[in-house]
Amino acid sequence: MKKFLFFLSFLAPFALAENLAFLTIPQLTEKAEQGNPMAQTILGTAYHFGQTKDYLEKDYSKALHWYKKAAQQNEPIALYQLGVMHEFGRGVEKDGKEAFKWYLKSAELGERDAQSRVAFAYYKGEWVAKDDKQAFYWFKKVTEQGLYYDMLGIFYFHGIGTERNDEKAFENFIKAYQQQPKKASLQEQLGIMYEFGLGTNEDVHRAFDFYRQAAEQGKAYSQYRLAYFYEMGKVASPNKEMALAYYQLACKNGEQKACETMGK
Repeated sequence: MKKFLFFLSFLAPFALAENLAFLTIPQLTEKAEQGNPMAQTILGTAYHFGQTKDYLEKDYSKALHWYKKAAQQNEPIALYQLGVMHEFGRGVEKDGKEAFKWYLKSAELGERDAQSRVAFAYYKGEWVAKDDKQAFYWFKKVTEQGLYYDMLGIFYFHGIGTERNDEKAFENFIKAYQQQPKKASLQEQLGIMYEFGLGTNEDVHRAFDFYRQAAEQGKAYSQYRLAYFYEMGKVASPNKEMALAYYQLACKNGEQKACETMGK
């Protein structure tokens, strides 16, 4: 039931516009049989996840039936859900290539979750040949809808599927951090950008702060950089004890450079 409500939340703006959001299953069925693609999609979702309000149990065959009806009218969410059902083998055999086909159709119609699935598929070479340019294209599409700024930042930073661009990388990392301020990998990446002036002005104080946040979550490279900052007195007077403590911690957590520094 929770999953049904979760997916219904994405359908709600469209469902409300068509006065479908509060219909009972029999009423939805009537609309669906009349050919309404949104009603067909909502009904498919109800059968896909089950719905306690109307005592409706999961029925993957009926979910597939209504999703396919809606997909025939190019309803993006129905197309996406057909991808989900093929990916996870719900009512059909698991088939990643078939799932990708549905995801791509949905993505081309602007469905953002489908776009992210397609982007990752091209990036990983999963279900389809690896293609960094296509992955970059789809991650860029996804960010236009507010998702995966961190991935687009990585593509710009490393020049994956596009020319390296530190300014655009930094811009996307900042947007990602604003959405996920506790994500350690973003904290560490922004520490790097500020320390070395990549895509932004060099700022050792901001670098230190981001490294500190990431180090507290166990990021070994950030612990190593903090050790260096303390050793060299980058933001305050040198502190050999703090430097040693962070070198030891970073080394323990697998940062080889920290181990080498202590071995000198």
